[in-house]
Amino acid sequence: MGMSTCCCCIPLRIGVIIIAVFSTILYALGTASLFISRNHASASFPIQSNQYTAVFWTLVAVYILYTLSSLIGVVGSITQRRRMVLFFSILNWIMVVLTLIATFAVWIILLVKKSDVETACEAAVSNSIAANDSPYHTPVAIPNQQVDIQNACQEAIKNASIIGGVLVFVGNALQFYFASAISAYAQRLKRNNQHQKLRDLDDFPSAKGMPAMAAPVY
Repeated sequence: MGMSTCCCCIPLRIGVIIIAVFSTILYALGTASLFISRNHASASFPIQSNQYTAVFWTLVAVYILYTLSSLIGVVGSITQRRRMVLFFSILNWIMVVLTLIATFAVWIILLVKKSDVETACEAAVSNSIAANDSPYHTPVAIPNQQVDIQNACQEAIKNASIIGGVLVFVGNALQFYFASAISAYAQRLKRNNQHQKLRDLDDFPSAKGMPAMAAPVY
C-alpha cells in the first residue's frame, strides 16, 4: 500500500502543497541572498573573480530553476495536475541527490582535513585580532593567547563536526521522506486519471458487448 498521508496525520495532497510552498519560499530567499551577498563574496575572492562569476551565475540559475519548479508544484498540487506535480517531483529528487552528495562530501572533508581546518581557523582568528589592533598603539602580547586560540578552534571544529553529522543524516532523511511523499502524490494522480478514463469508457458500450445484428432477410 502506498503512502496515504504526510507526517502520519496530514492528508497527502495538503502535505505536498505545504512542501511545495516552503520549497518555493526557501529557493526564492536563496536566490535573493545570492544577489545580496554578491559584492561581499566577490571581494573575498579577488584573485579568482572569473571562477567566482561562473559559480555565482550557475547557482543563480539553479536556484531560479528550483524556485519555478516548486511554484509549479504548488499550482499542480492545488489543481491536481499530474504532469506539473511529476515535473516538480523529478527536479526535487535531483536536488535531493545532489544535496546528499554535497553535504556528505563536505562533512567527510571536514573530518579528514580536520587539522588543516583547525590551522586555517587559527590563522583567521589571529589575523582578525591583528587587524583590530590600533596602528597608534603597540600590540600587547597576551600570555597563552595562541594556546587559547588553538583550543577555541579545536572545540569549534569538534562541535561543527558533531552538529554537521546530525544535520547531514537528519536533513537528508527528511528530504528523502518529503521527496517520497511528492512521488506518492504523483502516483495517486496517475491512478485517479486512469480510473477517470475507465469510468468515461463505461459510458460507451463496447463493440464486444453489443448484440450481433441479424443479417437482413431478402
